[in-house]
Amino acid sequence: MIPVKPSNNQQNCNPISSNCVIWQGPDIACINLQKGDTVSDVTYKLAVELCDILDQTNLTSFDLSCFDPICPKPENFHDLIQFIIDKLCSLNNCCSGATPVVQSSSTAKTMSVASAQTTGNCPDCIITIAPCFQYTDTFGNNITTMNIADYAAAIGTKVCTLSTQFAALQTTVSNHGTRITNLENQLSSLVIPIPVVNSTCLYPSTSVQITTFCQALETQFCALRTATGLPASITSAVSKQCAGLDNSPMLSNPSQVMGLISGWVPQSSYSTAADAINNIWLTVCDMRAALQNVLNNCCNDAAICSTVSVDLSGSISGTTLSILFTGSAPTAFSDCVSGLSLVIKDKYLNTYQVTPVVISNLNGSAVTFNISTSGLQTWSDLDLTLNNCSVDSVTGLTCTSVKTATVSNPLMPFTITPAPNTTYIDYTISNSASAVVSALTTTIYAYLYAADQTTIVGNATFVNDPNSTINQTFSGLTTATNYYIKCDVQIGTYIKQGTLQLVTTL
Repeated sequence: MIPVKPSNNQQNCNPISSNCVIWQGPDIACINLQKGDTVSDVTYKLAVELCDILDQTNLTSFDLSCFDPICPKPENFHDLIQFIIDKLCSLNNCCSGATPVVQSSSTAKTMSVASAQTTGNCPDCIITIAPCFQYTDTFGNNITTMNIADYAAAIGTKVCTLSTQFAALQTTVSNHGTRITNLENQLSSLVIPIPVVNSTCLYPSTSVQITTFCQALETQFCALRTATGLPASITSAVSKQCAGLDNSPMLSNPSQVMGLISGWVPQSSYSTAADAINNIWLTVCDMRAALQNVLNNCCNDAAICSTVSVDLSGSISGTTLSILFTGSAPTAFSDCVSGLSLVIKDKYLNTYQVTPVVISNLNGSAVTFNISTSGLQTWSDLDLTLNNCSVDSVTGLTCTSVKTATVSNPLMPFTITPAPNTTYIDYTISNSASAVVSALTTTIYAYLYAADQTTIVGNATFVNDPNSTINQTFSGLTTATNYYIKCDVQIGTYIKQGTLQLVTTL
């Protein structure tokens, strides 16, 4: 501890807990005192040592009944040790190998007891020593006896050591008391700041004092608990799932049970509110599907019209467009007189409308149209929109639907053929049908992508007669690396996108 001069007098000091002050001095092994211990620990350890010394030196713990009445009677530990030393000196000076004379009947009784623990003639007699003086010699023998004179000298040495340590401890305790008082005075005006925490929910992107945060958190928690109920209530509600629901038939598909719905939580694993909400929603969806089925198929025109199914696909060869109609329709249905149309649109937004025969051609031969005079660009891909209309000849019910499809024009089959090498890729771009559009300006875009298929590492643009074959190179590449190559073709304002091809350098 570093002494600090008090900033105010003792009467007005603000007491600070000794648990807040630490020992900064060196470790003291004999009392197990270590740097970093609090003053509470230091004071406690010193007090324990002091109490131990006081207990050991308390006159009431010594039995002096073996002596005649002592006068003057020892008043303190120093008097006692001096009395023992005087007796030892008397014995050492008066007894030349003879056994000391017992002075009274009371001491005779005590000496007779003591003689059971001694051997030889005093003062050279051997006596059993107290456990705290016993030790193990270099040969591993447990030494439990000593010459009485040596024993007395050892006791004297120990007492002197204890007396010195006791005086040092008294000085240390006094010094510690002064330092603690100084620290308490110094810390009386110390204000400990309230910690702050970063909040992302209660106080978004804000640092708040922890007391404020805890109060707000409790308020929000109590509000949440009020809204959701206690855990016991939630658990009780979770257990209300219909018995045997896992194996109950689905309403929308009675041939299957509820437990087979994708994502369903089975009864053996069902235990939380999340499980309950999950199964509730799946049950609601099953009920909705069943109800929708009723609405679609029971007593309404929509259910009847749903039995009419028409799809279309197409192909183009030169100026001939072929449309194939597939699907099904009840026998009483036929094409409407009006309302049926097929709208054909090229990629330049030119449109052409025709009226095909649909119902009678379902799943039959293709219906063809000559588009040479339609105004459509015959080299363009075409988008088809069928506004289908069919009528029940018995009930007069009219059913309509809209179907779409795209026809890929073979007049624009530009292909890019890569030939990889170590650090470059040669490529060839050609068009087998280019003679058909040779009078038009064709723009070809070549692209090379990295392995992620999004980063362009090379590109080139070519404007020429499509009859010409293009031979070019993407260079500066990395060996043994995956790339993707493609080409887009533009005739007029329409750009036909190519597809990515994987190519790996050598």
